[in-house]
Amino acid sequence: MNDSNHKKEVFINVSASETRIAIKENNVVCHYFSFCENEETYSGNIYVGKITKLHEGIDATFVDVGISQSAYLSGSNLVDNLYISNPIAYNESLPLTPLKEGREVVVQVVKEPFGNKGPKVTMNVTLPGKYTVLSPFSQGVGISTRIIDEEEKSRLREIGERIRPEGMGVIIRTDAQGLPEEALAEDLSAILSKWEQIAKLTEKGDVPRLIYKEFDMVEKIFREYIDSNTETIYIDSNDMCEKLKQNAKENDAKIRFYNDEDDELLAMFKIFEIQSQIDIAKQRKVWLNSGAYLVFDKTEALTVIDVNSGKFTSEKNNAKAILVVNLEAAEEIVRQIKLRNIGGIIIVDFIDMVEDVDKEELLEKIRAHAVNDPNRLNVVGITQLGLVEMTRKRTGRPL
Repeated sequence: MNDSNHKKEVFINVSASETRIAIKENNVVCHYFSFCENEETYSGNIYVGKITKLHEGIDATFVDVGISQSAYLSGSNLVDNLYISNPIAYNESLPLTPLKEGREVVVQVVKEPFGNKGPKVTMNVTLPGKYTVLSPFSQGVGISTRIIDEEEKSRLREIGERIRPEGMGVIIRTDAQGLPEEALAEDLSAILSKWEQIAKLTEKGDVPRLIYKEFDMVEKIFREYIDSNTETIYIDSNDMCEKLKQNAKENDAKIRFYNDEDDELLAMFKIFEIQSQIDIAKQRKVWLNSGAYLVFDKTEALTVIDVNSGKFTSEKNNAKAILVVNLEAAEEIVRQIKLRNIGGIIIVDFIDMVEDVDKEELLEKIRAHAVNDPNRLNVVGITQLGLVEMTRKRTGRPL
């Protein structure tokens, strides 16, 4: 549904070596992506792989999918009775067959390789569309947690039950709100056709092998980030502009070719004051309007953000003043997390608060600012040491 208080603009800058995408929300840059033409991404890809190693003690399985690093398959992402070597329909009542080295399995990448770690994969394959997600190896109907209206959730659940293929599951996405059954059925039908083609590719061929590659990055960003709140999509490449117009359907009218007359590579990003915000996001320290500031530090395992009072002054250094600074910091932290594309574990050290009601208000504000993040920022809570703990899905490379 359209939120009149949430306006989006998208800017796509294309050069011979790199494509850059910035998304503004209410005139502030909140998302930024950059990728090279030859840059390899794996998230969403589906492979026929071969199990190379089992670690029962840590509930881990490693799978060769044909890239330099073995993929990691955790116990929670196994569908034990789905193998290429003994393909049978998924049935929860069937006894599970133990995994063995050398087994051929169908897996999907859910997390990109990171550092020395290979990609994380699952056997619970899902294929997303704009309004629905097909789950070939699960049952039932799921509804996006961002859909709050109970009446709408009930309507969408009933539609989901009617349109889902027999023996499969479907998830109704946030953008499905308010849409008629025909639109959801058409979206799901297209995904099902895609899955039927993929399923045929599991039957024969070399192992390991890629059997489905996710959309290119621009198309993927269109699917995940463009919605009814998007007002304009500026593109400085006429070729890409025409290509996207052909595939954009209802977003066709929003796409505009930006003619960069001065031939400066980043002119569009400068004129719309995008580059300056990106430059700030590359810094370790970020100042807030109150005079407080944030410090970002990253390790291989997690990102730590420290909130410092800095130049902030108040006539009374009381709990209310501290809450005001922390709430300002919370809004900027969520924006920076999205803009920097921070994933994994995130720990925030806010200025110490005493009252539980203030702590709960802070957590609720973080959740509210993160509600429009497609990568879903999960606010776990406040630790015994007073640190706010969060997690976010890691997709693509960070800023």
